[in-house]
Amino acid sequence: MSIRYELCPQMKVYDQLNFQWKPFVMFSQPPEIRTEVLNTDIDGIRYNNVTDIINKSVFDNDCTKKDTSVLLGGSTAFGVGSTKDSNTLSGYLSNNNNHCFNLASRSYVGLQEIIIFLTKIKELKGIKKLTLLSGINDFYMLQNFDNYSPGGFYFNDYFQKSLNYKRNALLEFINYFSSKKLTISQVHSLKLNEMLKLMFSKTFKQKILNKNLKKISFDDHFERYFLTLSLLSKCLNIKFQYILQPYIHWCKDLSIEEKDLIDESLKQKNVYNSSSLRGEVNYKKLSETIKKFSEIYSLEYLDFNEVIRTNTSKNDWIFVDSIHLNDAGYKLLSKSLILD
Repeated sequence: MSIRYELCPQMKVYDQLNFQWKPFVMFSQPPEIRTEVLNTDIDGIRYNNVTDIINKSVFDNDCTKKDTSVLLGGSTAFGVGSTKDSNTLSGYLSNNNNHCFNLASRSYVGLQEIIIFLTKIKELKGIKKLTLLSGINDFYMLQNFDNYSPGGFYFNDYFQKSLNYKRNALLEFINYFSSKKLTISQVHSLKLNEMLKLMFSKTFKQKILNKNLKKISFDDHFERYFLTLSLLSKCLNIKFQYILQPYIHWCKDLSIEEKDLIDESLKQKNVYNSSSLRGEVNYKKLSETIKKFSEIYSLEYLDFNEVIRTNTSKNDWIFVDSIHLNDAGYKLLSKSLILD
């Protein structure tokens, strides 16, 4: 048995989760998952408590006498690593007086977070606060891929290949014999006869290689995101809070358990242990950028890396891998929001 499953048996459930393809947001968790660890409604949205599954939708809960809020983000906000629905961040934030709707989904980037919120805006009338626990997925995409406008998302290659399967087959054949590789983005507008021309005309191929595709810069990516959040906050008269999600290599010395888990994931070449994320330089680049645009657009900002750095020691085991927490980790972070 792997160390991961020996120390964190709940991770078997998360690791076996598939995705369902959906319009606009591209993908989400499958609907109506039923396990001891996690449960989702008819839209793939996670419940906050196993007792809530009597309702087909999370929005069927009677919250008329409670203050309501929304949590957006990727897999950390979704609660990967927790042993049950009630031990996620949104679960800890929900009680007799408050209810937090968890609209997070694994692998989401900023634009997807906004889109999923907009698709459920009718059901979310009256919410008091919207919290975004995010940052790592956007940062990883920007650090590791050519982000052509309007930006990248996870599984982008899958969609590109599916939508351009004929061109992609030819492109793979052409690139096989070439040292200078073309991308699907560079040839997506070409006719099939022009694709064939790439094989026989060096001049035409060089023209395509030199084609200037508009890329989105690091600052432009985050400024667009925060501008959109600011406009929504003002329009809907809702308090928006942005939280930089914690990354173990940025915020704490590893406990014995965390070291064993990270060592194993390093052998498996987990992308979140990449040098493009690790290091003080990367942390400062992301945190300072987010802080800057939070101030420009008057959004409340909190860095969970600082919360963990201040409130834990090397002996505290709160991470199950580089970006996901266990029950103790989510409970710790929820306290900083309750106090807030």
